[in-house]
Amino acid sequence: MLDVKFVRANPEVVRDALKKRRATANLDEFLRLDEERRALLAEVEQLKNRRN
Repeated sequence: MLDVKFVRANPEVVRDALKKRRATANLDEFLRLDEERRALLAEVEQLKNRRN
């Protein structure tokens, strides 16, 4: 299993590896969802800080 930080930092390396394995994973969708997740986590932390 790959570390998410590695995938974020090296999307082309991961994309090439997926092609070599003939995998059908959608890396662009994964990266988009990861970015959305990170934005939501930041928003949650901001709301927690405001509440406290």
